[in-house]
Amino acid sequence: MNQTQKQKVLPRLNFIPSAFFTALFLFSAVLVLIITPLFQKGSFIDAMLYKTVAFNYAIGEASFWSMKYTNTSMTFFCEQPPLYIFLLGKFYTLFGTHFLVDRVFTFLHLCLFLIFLYRICKKVVTPVWPFFLLNLFFLLSIQAICWSFANQVIETLVLLFTAASIDFFLDFLKSKKWVFMLLFAMVLLFMFLTKGFQSCFIIVLPLTYGVLQIKKEKTLWFAFFISFFLMVSIILLAYVYEPSKNWYSCYFNARLVLTMNNVGATTNSHLHILIRLFMETIVIGLSVISLSVFLILKRQTTLQSLLQGFIKSKLNTSFFLAFLAGSLPFTLSLVQRGFYLVPSYLCLVLSVSYGFRKQWLYLFDGMQLQFSKRLARILVLLVFLASIFYCILKVNTYKREEDLAHDLELITPLLKPESTVAIPSTVWNYFNLHSYLYMQKKISLKGDPNLEGFVIVYKNTIPAAEHALLHKINLPTRELDLYYKRKWHQTER
Repeated sequence: MNQTQKQKVLPRLNFIPSAFFTALFLFSAVLVLIITPLFQKGSFIDAMLYKTVAFNYAIGEASFWSMKYTNTSMTFFCEQPPLYIFLLGKFYTLFGTHFLVDRVFTFLHLCLFLIFLYRICKKVVTPVWPFFLLNLFFLLSIQAICWSFANQVIETLVLLFTAASIDFFLDFLKSKKWVFMLLFAMVLLFMFLTKGFQSCFIIVLPLTYGVLQIKKEKTLWFAFFISFFLMVSIILLAYVYEPSKNWYSCYFNARLVLTMNNVGATTNSHLHILIRLFMETIVIGLSVISLSVFLILKRQTTLQSLLQGFIKSKLNTSFFLAFLAGSLPFTLSLVQRGFYLVPSYLCLVLSVSYGFRKQWLYLFDGMQLQFSKRLARILVLLVFLASIFYCILKVNTYKREEDLAHDLELITPLLKPESTVAIPSTVWNYFNLHSYLYMQKKISLKGDPNLEGFVIVYKNTIPAAEHALLHKINLPTRELDLYYKRKWHQTER
């Protein structure tokens, strides 16, 4: 039987048993890598910033284009575009501000993303379930994706919008209905309102595909319309509509200009994020290399045919160029974080699974043979039970900020609601402290050395010379101390 005959036979095999046990294994991975840390207590600093701003929106102290953090810090919040915060604020309005509410908000991002991922697979590859699970495996192998969902950064929503835009684009290619062009354009606008212009990288997908399919007039019109729509939207928001104009002026100066000038640099090399990208995707690379070497040694294919098959597909080329457009621009600044690349990884994964779709059929065939064995099925069931046990054991623990939570349980009852508490400059950037106090009792922190009343400092950091001015409140805290500053006229006596 030649290679072509084998490729025709493989899709007809019964993938249901292997797909079920593969899905069970991957669900176990999702439970351990995402769901358990997501619902644990404690929050990443960026997530707490967004939650506090969303809290202010939920209680009516902010509007879409006029968000705020606290009464003393970032009173006009323009660190990130407002859509994510607006949606989370609406979620708080509907369901309250318990810490589990925002966890459910992020969990919905994950669920909706998986639905769109399945829809994408259904449109471009067969058999659907094995390819869906292969894509899910690749995504779970990227540490930044699991970390982003577990720590509730904005990129989870951008990833969801990226999947939705790809789905609508594929719907347009199949049906040529203009409604999908409008949906794509709207999602593109949502991405701009969520993370700024850099999140709109997915526009490269239809633009590239339109150029490669230049003879197809409707595809070119699609690319032209969404480009025109995005350009007009940016002009209206940044230069015409007054509330958004003021906001984007602040965003441009407080965020983009500082970022491009490397203020707050996280590395000293522009290539750092590319090294991070390579390390994050090493499992994908090794999977492709291993399968390719195996098939070449088995004389089922050649290196030339593999490369030609990957490059020949216009859709696959478009996916890959969209991935580059969503990742390479971050090398321009030294303010680099691995989770910035999360939305672009979807395009890489789709490119790899779609570009080598014929070769992956051999992998699915081998997995079907392995899962026909009782031992493999028992091992998967044991892994699933172990993941359930791990989740039950860990989900009610802290992933971070346990000491802070302990200290605030002791300190917060002593502080008046809506008051202002003094902190030294060394504590000012402890934004989780700002956030917890504000969301609990609307307490603001201020770095004013002349402010009377309570003072929060890091433990054992008050110089002996200042002890006469401060009265320590004896509490069994772990990382913070609470003092009360005596009035100046009392000290002078």
